[in-house]
Amino acid sequence: MQRKINKSKWTKHALFQQDPQIAGSLPDTRVFNEQNFLSMLQLHKTIVLKPTGGAKGRGIIKVAALGKQALEIHYNDMKVIVNGVQKAYDKISQKIGTTAYIIQRYITLATVEDRPIDFRVMVQRTKETPWQVTGKVAKIAGVGYFVTNNCQSNGTAVPVEEAVERSNINPSKKETVIERMETLAIKAVQLLERYYPEIVIIGFDIGVDESGGLWLIEANVYPGLSLFRKLEDKTMLRRILEIKRQNSTMKPLTKKSIKKTR
Repeated sequence: MQRKINKSKWTKHALFQQDPQIAGSLPDTRVFNEQNFLSMLQLHKTIVLKPTGGAKGRGIIKVAALGKQALEIHYNDMKVIVNGVQKAYDKISQKIGTTAYIIQRYITLATVEDRPIDFRVMVQRTKETPWQVTGKVAKIAGVGYFVTNNCQSNGTAVPVEEAVERSNINPSKKETVIERMETLAIKAVQLLERYYPEIVIIGFDIGVDESGGLWLIEANVYPGLSLFRKLEDKTMLRRILEIKRQNSTMKPLTKKSIKKTR
């Protein structure tokens, strides 16, 4: 029976930190507790809370210090102002209950028409072929949302080249940003496979800030394909599905079988 892959955001973050090149693209991240909540807010002023096992943008909360004692809690398209860090912590703790969360520095993403964007980069391999980028798509958040996940924000999916061109990314960085995203995704998956040799597909969510800096936001070990189904051009979708079909007809990858192909 094939081992179930650990989906914990905290576990994957800890693995990525082991590679200096990847670690430089990770937002400051800590386990959610009262002490870390207070220190992260003091350090970064704006933070994001995410369930460690969450998916599809569910349960993500943004907290921003507005000055003096006021803090803004942003959940979905709703915003609440509270007075005092302790009140904010208590309110959030009551909302999330016993669900395990992490805290991350909030990255101000590049925008298209004032709506945040990030990018899904699909990476796949088979028993006979190395890792390759098989698809890329841009996610644009819905109006009033900070989460780019289309399911949660009623956002849109557009070709990467179109999103980069329309974005406020520094023009001098636009020419290389797509290539750099692909390079980051390949480096990240090569690290992950050391611990999960059975993986054959990963969907990376990569953010780009206005200056063109890259941020590895998430590594989805069970990525959906709905974003690619939204695109008019189905070339990438067909490529992804074809490689998935090839893997379904092969024996599962193991450490032993991988060594034989190298």
